Amino acid sequence: IIRAKLLLLTMHNSNCHLIESLEEKGIITHESVKKAMLAIDRANYTCAPCPYDDRSQLVGFAVTISAPHTHARCLDLLSSHLKGSCRVLDIGSGCGYLSACMAHMIKYDDGNLGGKVFGVEHLAGLVQLSIDNVRQHDRELLDSGVLEFLVGDGFKGLPEHAPYDCIHVGAAAPYVPKSLLEQLRIGGKLLIPVGPENDDQYLKLIERVSETDYSEIDLGGVQCLPFVSPHFQLEMNEDCSKSS
Repeated sequence: IIRAKLLLLTMHNSNCHLIESLEEKGIITHESVKKAMLAIDRANYTCAPCPYDDRSQLVGFAVTISAPHTHARCLDLLSSHLKGSCRVLDIGSGCGYLSACMAHMIKYDDGNLGGKVFGVEHLAGLVQLSIDNVRQHDRELLDSGVLEFLVGDGFKGLPEHAPYDCIHVGAAAPYVPKSLLEQLRIGGKLLIPVGPENDDQYLKLIERVSETDYSEIDLGGVQCLPFVSPHFQLEMNEDCSKSS
């Protein structure tokens, strides 16, 4: 009975119901996050039969779209750096959902001054999936130039467009890459899960306070898929396709 009740708490019948639930639980605390997650419908970024359930779901290429509460928490933690003039890097952008939410927060901020979100994936197929999803459902984000998806090695970041006001990493890294720290603007923040697969992982929020100094906050344990090579991910995708 208890398990059934817990399951019901994670199930929602609409995007609006989902966002209201996240706000009631205190996960969404900023109005800009609420507006973005209401505007960017999660169902448009996953083929799962129950897109509004509060759990991660496969989207293809052996990757998942994170649970809604995870996305809400990330957006809330970075909301002060998702303003109209901010430059943002979303590493491991997957199906494009979180990048689209970030871009919405920047585009519709009252002080929009040309900010931009770069979503990065190491597989061209995933980048195309992101572009297709946004083009079909939230096209104005691409047409306005506030959102762009690129193929790249997330571990190395995207130095040609640095510095960034914030960097979000969606996969667990064995350690914090120096390249990402160096691509932060002074005052910029990096949100990254750190730790090996199937072992303790921790979500870290790191702020660059000077050219050489950084502050770090440990936000507690998480469970994320690890950084993997493009070849390994393609092999995993083939295995998933055979078993489905």
